[in-house]
Amino acid sequence: MHQWKQLSTDMLPWDAHNRGISGASLGEITRRFNNGAPGRLPRAIVFYAGENDIAFGVSVKHAFGQLRTFITEKRRRMGATPLLIVSLKPSPLRWEKRAAQTEFNDAAQALARAEPDLIYVDVVPSLLVRGHPGPFYSADGLHLNRDGYRVLKTAVRKVLDRSLPTSLVQRCSGNVIDRNG
Repeated sequence: MHQWKQLSTDMLPWDAHNRGISGASLGEITRRFNNGAPGRLPRAIVFYAGENDIAFGVSVKHAFGQLRTFITEKRRRMGATPLLIVSLKPSPLRWEKRAAQTEFNDAAQALARAEPDLIYVDVVPSLLVRGHPGPFYSADGLHLNRDGYRVLKTAVRKVLDRSLPTSLVQRCSGNVIDRNG
C-alpha cells in the first residue's frame, strides 16, 4: 500500500493518509503504530499486512498471532475504531505462497466475522483472472500497478460506504453525500 500514490484522491471525500511501510513485517508495523504521536482518532484504519511475514518464512500461525497483537494495540489506543483488514493479494512473485496466504486470509475473515470493530476486505477474486494473477501488478510481479490500485480503491470504498455512517463522510467533505445517485 505504500506505493498507492493516488490514495488521497482515490478516497475523497475521506481525508486519507498513507502510512504504508515498504517491506515491513506485522511486528514492525505494530511497533511503529505504538510509537505514533497521539492525535485525533481516525474514522477507520485500512490495514494491509502479513504478506511479507509469510514471504519471509514466518508461519501462518505466528503471522496471525502478530495480527491479533496489532488488533489488541489498536483497541488499546483507539477503542472501537473500525479496522478494515485487506486480504493478502495473489501476486505473481509470491504465487507459491498462495496456500499460506489463503490460510491467513481465511483466519482473518473468520476473526472479522466475530468481532464488531473488524471488517474483512477481500480483494483476491478481483485480482485473479481465470484463477491466476491478472494484469494488476508492476513489472516486479509484487506491487500493484495503477489498475491494481483501482481494484483496491473500489473494494475499500465499497466497504467504507457500507460500513460507516453517511454523517462521517459529510463531516470529512463538508458536503451532503447522496449514495443513491
